[in-house]
Amino acid sequence: MANGHGGARPGAGRRTKADRHEGPILRVEALIAGHLEQAVANLIALADGGDLKANQYLIDRILGRPKQAVELAGEDGGPVEVVHFYLPANGRERERPDADRPA
Repeated sequence: MANGHGGARPGAGRRTKADRHEGPILRVEALIAGHLEQAVANLIALADGGDLKANQYLIDRILGRPKQAVELAGEDGGPVEVVHFYLPANGRERERPDADRPA
């Protein structure tokens, strides 16, 4: 706008979660970094002592977690039904004008 009113303004709008919590996050990261070596040593000691969760955590961190299969199915194991809605500019839901034509 020629008169300087309206439009996007720098710094306007809601701050992101990362921006709102930047200070506390940096302080906690510094605290964790100072104890990281001891935390890893403790984790390894637990794993050496037979702690299965500690072993699994270390293995997952080094090798990566295995992919997990996810199966999607509709009612009674059939296909998943997908429904599309057409919302015109006035916002009222109605059938799409070309709904009877095959895709």
